[in-house]
Amino acid sequence: MSVVEQAGAQAVPLLLEKLKSNNDRVREIAVSLLCAIQEAEGLRHPDTIAALTHLIKTEVNPATQLDAVGLLTDIYGEIKDEAVFSILLEMLNCEHEHIRENVMDALAELGDARVVQPLIELLGSNELSVKVAALRALGRLKDSRATPHIIPILKTGLNIHTENGFWMPEDLAHVAANALTAIGTPEPLEAVKKWESEGKKGNSKCRKLRFQNLR
Repeated sequence: MSVVEQAGAQAVPLLLEKLKSNNDRVREIAVSLLCAIQEAEGLRHPDTIAALTHLIKTEVNPATQLDAVGLLTDIYGEIKDEAVFSILLEMLNCEHEHIRENVMDALAELGDARVVQPLIELLGSNELSVKVAALRALGRLKDSRATPHIIPILKTGLNIHTENGFWMPEDLAHVAANALTAIGTPEPLEAVKKWESEGKKGNSKCRKLRFQNLR
């Protein structure tokens, strides 16, 4: 444990000031130490949210930005500050897909139903990883409002695949099926049952694509 971590809350003002540094490494370390203090005893300094918000919106290093978003998410989980929630919603449109995915996962974990509509909108993303993260988050939220937006993916998922072969067409449909099963009301369960009954044809297409990718 570092001297700064041992100092705990007493070190927070200094670390918040370091978030403004022009040195990428200094900002990175400051966020890391703030995360450690948050985990150990919580961050209660009144300037914490404003400092993290400024950093998130101006940070050029995606890794540091991701850590700051994670820290802000942890703080929101404790204090449920509406300003923090608004910032997290903004981060769903961040240019870095890993940040968007982490925010989706965190908001789903917190169970705030207000994130359902923004997640539904992300189902239309052209980035497969974002679409998958949105499906998983909606499944965890178990909100039936997502049902009519997820059901079509059971079919369209069979037509989506990546060039490198890591994501095969049926994977997206399976993620959609898992989300619908988690929602658990009659309509999504019936859709999954129908999809499973038609699976042989879809699986045949998937096997053909796998073979083509291996050639």
